[in-house]
Amino acid sequence: MTAPFVFCGVYAVCLSALILSSHVTFSLLNIFLASPYSLGTHTLDWMNWHAMGCLFAGLVNLGASRWSNARPRRDVAVVTAILFGMWAILNLRLMFTGRFLPAMWLNVIGCAVAGLWSGTWAASGDEC
Repeated sequence: MTAPFVFCGVYAVCLSALILSSHVTFSLLNIFLASPYSLGTHTLDWMNWHAMGCLFAGLVNLGASRWSNARPRRDVAVVTAILFGMWAILNLRLMFTGRFLPAMWLNVIGCAVAGLWSGTWAASGDEC
């Protein structure tokens, strides 16, 4: 089975870039957010923190794609499965709040694919 690291890494870095694009324009985020939507007085703080988490997850996965040791790669895959799995569940729940537009289903699916692929790969026993 092909390791999921490049897909998960690129996807997480792209999520970070999407979130950080709000410093220039909200037009990309508005594809996903129903108006009016706000996280209150700390909107940009929460977005920045989440963007850094996405960036970290992406860079670790991209790094793991180059590693040759099976144990650390498997550890990253397990943690990535948990992270993206939680994001998929959280995003799925948010889809029923009315705060997000149908395009957000793409992120629900993307997170679920990343989480399932990482978990399946980690459980498969493939060495590298």
